[in-house]
This record gives sequence, C-alpha cells and structure tokens, in this order.
Amino acid sequence: MFSKTLRQLTIIFFAVFCASELFLRLVIPASQTKQVSRPHMYEDHPELGYRLRKDLRTRVQASDGTKKLFNVTYQTDQFGRRIVPLSGTEQRQKHFVILGGSTVFGMGLPDHETLAHHLASRAPNLLPYNYAGDGYGPQNAYTQVKLGLLETEVEQAEGTTVFFFQMLNQSGGHVQTLLGSFELLLQGWGESLSFYDIDASGAREPEYLGRMLEFDPIKFYLFRFLQNSHLLNTVYPRLFPISEEQLEKTAVFIREMKKQVLRSKPKTRFVVAFHPLSDRNSILPLKKLFEDEGIETFDFSQIVAEQDLPSHIAFNRYFPHPNGKLNSLFAEKLIEDLKLKQ
Repeated sequence: MFSKTLRQLTIIFFAVFCASELFLRLVIPASQTKQVSRPHMYEDHPELGYRLRKDLRTRVQASDGTKKLFNVTYQTDQFGRRIVPLSGTEQRQKHFVILGGSTVFGMGLPDHETLAHHLASRAPNLLPYNYAGDGYGPQNAYTQVKLGLLETEVEQAEGTTVFFFQMLNQSGGHVQTLLGSFELLLQGWGESLSFYDIDASGAREPEYLGRMLEFDPIKFYLFRFLQNSHLLNTVYPRLFPISEEQLEKTAVFIREMKKQVLRSKPKTRFVVAFHPLSDRNSILPLKKLFEDEGIETFDFSQIVAEQDLPSHIAFNRYFPHPNGKLNSLFAEKLIEDLKLKQ
C-alpha cells in the first residue's frame, strides 16, 4: 500500500514539474545564448580551468536566439591578456592590474570601449593590465596571483591592483562563482572553473581542489542534468538566497587574495571595487565583512541612477554587461575615488 502511494506521488510530482516547466518556457522563453569565437579564444589550463590564448586575434559573435548581441574582435598579448591599445607606454610609471570577470574584461566590446582603455585615456601615469576573463571569479584571480603572473608579467613595482566584484543575489554573482553554487551551474557555465576548499574561520589558506568533475563528480553530473531546467533556473535562487556562511567564506578568500597580491607586489595597493552593475541591495553585508578583514573596499553600485541603467547596458547575457558609456563613467569615478592621478 505504501509503495503504491509513493509511486503515485512520484508520478504526480513529475507530472506537475513537467507541466510547470512547459508553462514557464511558454510564458518566459528560455535563453538560447550562444557565443562563437574564430579562432577559439580559450584554451585549457591545469590550475585556472581555462585561459585566453596568447598572441590572439579572434572574431567573437554572440546571439540570444535570433537576436544578435555583438560581433567584435578581441586581441591578446604574449601573456594572454587582452590588449589595451596605447601609445607612450614608457611614460606610464604605475601599474593598474584588473582582476575580475566579463564585465571588466570587456565582453562584447571593442578595444576602445573597455574599462582598461578608458582608464588609460584619463590617467596618463597608469599602465593597465587586463587579467579579467569571461566567467572568471575570485578563484581565478587568486590562482593568477599564486602562479606569479604579477611578479613576472607586470613591470612596474608601484601601482594599484583591483578585484572588481560582481555582487548579485541570484545567478552570476562572484559569491556563486567562487563557491560553485547550484544556481551558478544551473546556468550552464562555470563547469570548467577550478575551485578551492575555504575555511570560513580563516585558520588556513584555501586548499586547491581542481575542477568540480575531479573532486565531486556526483555534484557535477547532477548540476549538468538539471542545468537546462528553466523552472529551477527561475525559482531556485529566490528560494535559497546567499547565506551568511557563504559571505564569510568569500570575505576570507578575498583576504587571502590580498595577502598573495602583496607578496607578489609589495608596493601595490590592493582594492576591491563593487561593479556599478552589482545588486545594490546585496552589497552592504559583504562590504562590511571585507572591511572587517582589512580590505579597502569601494562601492560603485550607485554611480548610475536605477532608471538610467538601461542606457548604460550593452546587452544581457546571464546578467547585464556595461557598454562603453558606463565604462567611461566608471573609469572617471575610479580615478577620482582612488586618487589614481597622484
């Protein structure tokens, strides 16, 4: 009797789930975003998961269903960093290292509309180094520094190193990227990232785990099986918002990143900057935790009025990305607030 009831309840559950999934896809069509680069822009990397190819010139096209999002060219230098077209680099005496994800990499933007280019145009003493990448989170920045890239590839001893934090309470935020959260991988990206085991108390350094498939294959395949569910993508983040423990682990990890940066570049100034397209209501708890850990933190989520945001967004791929207009404004505020011309 019990097994029959359980079987009936299971059938009802799956029927309701499938009906709900179909209804939601009809009402809110699922995103069919696709990005193609020729030649392919990324290569596998044992610690980072993936990285931009060196000495690359590639055409990158993206679409969302039938809607074209962008068609641009990316170029990288001999170290795999996105090129910032500049003249007179020998007069630029201070470095400005950019660590972060697609919003500061300049996804979908030509070279002259990236944040790095706008910074260099306004501050002739700065030489920007763009170490950001599509999909990159705090773990990528930490790994880049651990690999010694700032020591071996950034020439100037003095300058500023900024991790640009994307704070969202739903999919795509850097908390979820760092911790490999369910909602992040439901979106179908992040599988190739590497992860760390983080002690929330901060008693030990983060322990490198590798890619999720390597250290937790059950979780990996479960996420992959469920990642195409539009219903779960829509509902899950709202039912399970970011927890206090997740925020604490993130703050501890960024503190460890600061330590690694200062070991590599003792004369650099390490800063965390909340990106203007961050969720304004989700920043305050994490900002306080960062400051409690001795991390210099700036919140730029208010530099554009909420009603004006649509005119500052290039496109929405998983979450909004800045256009050249917003990067220009952001560069101006960074230079002013961080006093970068001094």
